[in-house]
Amino acid sequence: MPIPGADRNERILLRSLIDHLPDVVYVKDLQHRFVAANKAAAQLLGEESPENLIGKTDSDYFPKEMAEVYHGDERRLFETGCPLSSKEETGVDSRGEPFTYMVTKTPIYDPSGAIVGLAGIGRDLSEIQQQKRLVELEREQLQTVIDNIPDPIYFKDTNSRYLNGNKAFYRRRNANCIEEVVGKSDFDFYEPDAAQTRFNDEAAMFRDKRSITKEEHDRDFEGNPLVIRSTKTPILDPQTNEPVGMVGISRDITELRKAHDELKRKNERLVRQKRELAEALSLLQQTQTQLVHSEKMASLGVLTAGIAHEINNPINFVYAGVNSMSKDFEDVKAVVAQLQQLSQAKDPAAAIAALQRKREEVCFDEAFEALEETLSHIKLGATRITEIVAGLSKFSRLGKEDWLPTNLHEDIESVLVLLKNKYKTHVTIHRDFTPELPAIVCIPGKLNQAFMNLIANAVDAIEARGDKGTIRIVTRAQQETVSIRIADDGIGMSETISEKVFDPFFTTKGIGKGTGLGLSITYSIVQDHRGSLEVESAPGKGSAFTITLPIEQEQHRPRMGASQTKA
Repeated sequence: MPIPGADRNERILLRSLIDHLPDVVYVKDLQHRFVAANKAAAQLLGEESPENLIGKTDSDYFPKEMAEVYHGDERRLFETGCPLSSKEETGVDSRGEPFTYMVTKTPIYDPSGAIVGLAGIGRDLSEIQQQKRLVELEREQLQTVIDNIPDPIYFKDTNSRYLNGNKAFYRRRNANCIEEVVGKSDFDFYEPDAAQTRFNDEAAMFRDKRSITKEEHDRDFEGNPLVIRSTKTPILDPQTNEPVGMVGISRDITELRKAHDELKRKNERLVRQKRELAEALSLLQQTQTQLVHSEKMASLGVLTAGIAHEINNPINFVYAGVNSMSKDFEDVKAVVAQLQQLSQAKDPAAAIAALQRKREEVCFDEAFEALEETLSHIKLGATRITEIVAGLSKFSRLGKEDWLPTNLHEDIESVLVLLKNKYKTHVTIHRDFTPELPAIVCIPGKLNQAFMNLIANAVDAIEARGDKGTIRIVTRAQQETVSIRIADDGIGMSETISEKVFDPFFTTKGIGKGTGLGLSITYSIVQDHRGSLEVESAPGKGSAFTITLPIEQEQHRPRMGASQTKA
């Protein structure tokens, strides 16, 4: 490449520098012929050496139409002297690969100022174009993704003017394309107060450089009211950390809000129902207490009738004995008085004769002999009364809730004493008690009620059969439990009835003969003692109820010093 005024070394140095530039460098004369070029130019045009380009034109390397475009640009440069600056030229290189170059062409003047050619330099933009295409592809892909998100997404500048958005966004604004929204603000779509609120929120977001999330009211493209949850985030310049815009996303939570409100209403209804249920439960507990009390009173009625009869008999014994002894005592007093007169009698023989007559008159010897029998009857009656009172004393613990070590045999016997009038004429009690049955920790009065219910029902079952029968009471001890089995040979029950026998208010007795709560209460008592109650029965073969109870109640240990009794 001739450089006027430069010496040979400078030309060699400059030539070496130009040859090693990655950009295409060349010089052309006024006939568009290459006068000089570097290696990058030769490589682009498929020549092994830059010297091979000398004297050739673009027509030798490019299609006619493309070469004419290049020559046209160069003719205008030669005619006007105006450089061609940063023009993109496209073509196909010697390998058939498309290229894009950023070309700058500058006129070359001779010493007289006349244009004698041009110098051109071209920078390969292929990689840059490829990167631009990739960026554009990614942008299109991202836009496609954003457009297919059902939530409206939008971008604003720091003045809260819309810059871009997805389809859901501009459809929400009742627009056909994003261009109809770009440059506008919320004041173009909302009432002034609502728009001002949004503007103030975004101003605070830009100031604080922090995201905000809040519920807002909006309308869809059909004008239907919506409740949305809007999240707005500032976009910060990575170098200055100052806001350059913002991105917002709005989610339609109308149905969620409706569901939340409905859930709130249902929760309030549940709270109200819970309160009503608590009131109903309290009423039910009161009713249950009254019914249990009614059952106790019914049991008390049975006891009262039986006890009245049982106490009446021994009292009659005592009363009759006392009357007899009272009469005999008067006779004895008369004989004693006659006897006292002997010491003062003037005629002892006559006095003795009178005494003998008095003894015979009052049947003194017979009365004296009857006195022992009378005393025996009185003692028997008193003993029976003592037994009944002892039984009542044990059973009177019914209303107490203390957990105590208890002798089950004594409790069963006390119940039998109180029920004796109910069964004594037609039922035989057979006891099969295990010796040394361990005392168990329980509420004695509660278990007494359970025993009374089961034994009374057994008596009723035998009475229903219309003949005499037997109740067999068996106690057994296991390692940690005791069992009490009360079996009768009464009418028995079917399997259907046996399955319902512990249900509240279920009864096979006639109207007025039972509340239907006895066995239900008994079952609850056993459950409260962490025990079990099982029934075995068959029609015509009697029934057997087995109570199994733990010996110890860990949560109800008796206080130290409480007595531990053995049966």
